[in-house]
Amino acid sequence: MLATTLILPWFDYGKSYRPVAQAIARALPEDHGCLAERGLSDAQRASLAYFIEIEPVASDTTAGKACDWLLVGGDTRQELAAPAGSWTKVWEGSRPGDRKEKFRLFRR
Repeated sequence: MLATTLILPWFDYGKSYRPVAQAIARALPEDHGCLAERGLSDAQRASLAYFIEIEPVASDTTAGKACDWLLVGGDTRQELAAPAGSWTKVWEGSRPGDRKEKFRLFRR
């Protein structure tokens, strides 16, 4: 029981989306408006809502197309390029314990 208690913070840090969500929150200005997403799983969207109270909308919806911010997630083997148009990469990161999964934040 003691070993589990001692190792839990390390496990949480490496596998949780909390550090990613907090880094995204730091990269966004306070008045950022809506955030569109492409390639995020249900768990990733839920983590953003839980840890930083941001609920991204799908980029292919009417609401998503109106957003000036876009968060793209995916495997490093996949292309995480900026979408067509005038998007600028603002932030790139991943979970500390996962080298295959990347996130990129773009601003229009």
